Amino acid sequence: MLITDHLKEQRGDAPAHERHAARPAEPRVLIADDQSDVLEALRLLLKAEGFILETASSPAGVLAAVEAREFDVALIDLNYTRDTTSGEEGLNLLSRIQSIDPTLPVVVMTAWGSVEVAVEAMRRGARDFVQKPWDNAQLLLVIQQGIERAQLLRELRQKISELDTAHSTLKNTQARLLKAFL
Repeated sequence: MLITDHLKEQRGDAPAHERHAARPAEPRVLIADDQSDVLEALRLLLKAEGFILETASSPAGVLAAVEAREFDVALIDLNYTRDTTSGEEGLNLLSRIQSIDPTLPVVVMTAWGSVEVAVEAMRRGARDFVQKPWDNAQLLLVIQQGIERAQLLRELRQKISELDTAHSTLKNTQARLLKAFL
């Protein structure tokens, strides 16, 4: 999809049948938290919005999921060990996620946030930072923005790959033509 088509779709300029046809499959969201009640609350909120969800309750579960399949956005807690509030587990997890899939927007969340932790999360590649308890409308907006960014980044990477392939083909054709005529 061209960027202009994407903008038309966002503004609603395209006819309804074109907007529906241009939409990607339901976005896939990874949710990670060690508290089952938090996972359930997020599952209910996001399922109602039509997202395909996968949950994980540990950093190892998150890494296994990210290595196994592509997600449009990940929403991860910063603390997984009981009575831990430093955020270090989640910050380390964030760095590892980014090394596996640098295009995956990661939104970090915690009940124990501080400006320092938020800044460090952003430095390590977080797309956004959400304080628990969250505001549903704000969280949905943050997730939707992450999904749109991921889709655009992946589309851009695909176009760059196609251009690289076309460039290589042109260079090879040029070399053959020069060889044939010289």
